[in-house]
Amino acid sequence: MKKRAYIYPHLEELRVGRRFRVRPNETIIKDFGQHVWRTGSPHTWKWITTTQHPRGEAPIIVAKISIPKRLRNGRETRAPCSICSVRAPKFDEGFLVFCSDGYLRLIGHECGHDHFNEDSYAAALKEHDDEIAEAAARSMLDERLPDLARTLIEARSLFRDILGVLDFQERAVASITKRAVAAMRRSRIGDQLTVDIEADAADERGRKVIEKRVVSTAAGLDALSPPSHLLGELNLAIAEAAQVWIVHRDEIAERLASMTRHEVFAASKAVRRLDSLIETAREVRTNMGNLFNTEGLAALSAWGRHGHCPTPFWIEVVGTRVYLKVGLRPRDWQRGFFLTLPDGRLAQPVIVS
Repeated sequence: MKKRAYIYPHLEELRVGRRFRVRPNETIIKDFGQHVWRTGSPHTWKWITTTQHPRGEAPIIVAKISIPKRLRNGRETRAPCSICSVRAPKFDEGFLVFCSDGYLRLIGHECGHDHFNEDSYAAALKEHDDEIAEAAARSMLDERLPDLARTLIEARSLFRDILGVLDFQERAVASITKRAVAAMRRSRIGDQLTVDIEADAADERGRKVIEKRVVSTAAGLDALSPPSHLLGELNLAIAEAAQVWIVHRDEIAERLASMTRHEVFAASKAVRRLDSLIETAREVRTNMGNLFNTEGLAALSAWGRHGHCPTPFWIEVVGTRVYLKVGLRPRDWQRGFFLTLPDGRLAQPVIVS
């Protein structure tokens, strides 16, 4: 014997809300969202229709629904679905949809796949997601475009500074060998450079215990392994962002309003990519400034000149001249080939007024 479904008194009477000739505007949708947040009952909103959803193509999805968790209490507080459950609670999360007959209804987040043509419903979902993404992209561009010129100037400064230090770093590596730099990276523990030393103790098999001993400490050791392709990617990001730069600020709103969705997505992607790479470049420049100065190079030299260093080298800084060479440092070393110490400005952020 079939069990009779329980009818919830507050849902027994179906309601017909306001009929719209065109898709409701953002003010109406915002009012609906505020109602859901206050009450947790989207089906009691003043303009909602709770009758059965008409068959046919998928409706226009105008808003996502999520009953606030603070107002949820199991099945009793769920909203009815105009597709499969008009008189009984059904879902905590779903959609507010604009139907072909001009009414706003509620549907659960899963029912549309079975009730509507699969392709049309998938297209409706995608269109809704694209609308949300476009609104977010336009908002971001409206905020970022007025200051994009400053960002581009800073990006060029970062590019120039890092390029100069990378030139110094490559020449230095050539002088003390890549093998020495690789060994230095392996010996690193945080900001410390260590060497392996045999201890007097032995393990249970009689083998000598190897312990790590800290030789020197230097900030910015991440500069020994800078991100690959950073300068190429930063240069490309600058070129892409420069194409969406609007010179006159009073034209930004008009130009932004005239952009298509595809153009908005492309512009926002270019700006976000530049912002992301600038964050990475700032960190790289800071590490370089902390390492490639008198104190940082002295710490590297202390490690290279230690008696247990696997790949000996030495560095001497005289003024702005950097003398360095592979092997042990002779007592009466002669000043010959030298590199110029990178500009100390690298440790400071670029401020554009």
